[in-house]
Amino acid sequence: MTRLTTALLFLLTFIPAASASLAPRADRLPAPRAELEPAPVQPQRKLVLTEQTEVRLNGRACRIAEVPPNAEVILLDLAADRTTIRKIHFRSKK
Repeated sequence: MTRLTTALLFLLTFIPAASASLAPRADRLPAPRAELEPAPVQPQRKLVLTEQTEVRLNGRACRIAEVPPNAEVILLDLAADRTTIRKIHFRSKK
């Protein structure tokens, strides 16, 4: 019985009291929008077509010169360098 009382007294002594504050602490408030720095602008990369690039128009293989100007891109697959186009598929608008 003495051990139980001692253990209970020990637990009640060292358990921190819960904070009853409903307002957030001042050191944890988010920064105002005006103080945030804008994200750095990344330079524009130019996409490159190679001889191995697969060009298709309406499901058929073609050359890039044969694609009409009003065609829309439905698939664009880039290589690991994120600049070389591996596949580009077009659909002509009707």
